[in-house]
Amino acid sequence: MRYIYRKFRIDFQPLSKESPELPIVDLSRIYSSPHVLGLTLTYHVNYGLSARKTAAIMQDVHGVAISHQTILNYVNSVALILKPYIDHYPYELSDQFCGDETYIRVNGRWHYLFFFFDAVKKIILSYPVSPNRDTISAIRAIDEVLLKMEDIPENLTFVVDGNPIYLLAQHFFAQNGISFD
Repeated sequence: MRYIYRKFRIDFQPLSKESPELPIVDLSRIYSSPHVLGLTLTYHVNYGLSARKTAAIMQDVHGVAISHQTILNYVNSVALILKPYIDHYPYELSDQFCGDETYIRVNGRWHYLFFFFDAVKKIILSYPVSPNRDTISAIRAIDEVLLKMEDIPENLTFVVDGNPIYLLAQHFFAQNGISFD
């Protein structure tokens, strides 16, 4: 039997709420009507169209000239406004969670998407993106799951692959009084 001890030298406080990121565009000051904003978001988000295709449809179908960059600014601003509602929704969660990471391209560079979901209820709970596949990113992803619980269950279980960053994340939380298998 081996004992593993690691001293973490990171500035991260588990279960603390970070200050919200401010949106680029103040939606109360946009030149378009709420109807145009709703149409733009519907085409871009619900139908999965690119910003350029959404701009083309807005011009061709509705006669509204809007740039693709404006559409991206609207989408990012609305996402930042809605994120707290999604993050703090009172989900009824189980005590078993699954997680993994994959790589995606962000602005032409490879990043890692860490995601965790409730294994029983099938609810995605955490989805941070990081340029690194490291312990700090794993800690942040697990912390986002823990923040969604009123009380941390005694038999909390995270199912992950064999990547050692998750074992180190488990040690980090144990050092901060949060235990799970």
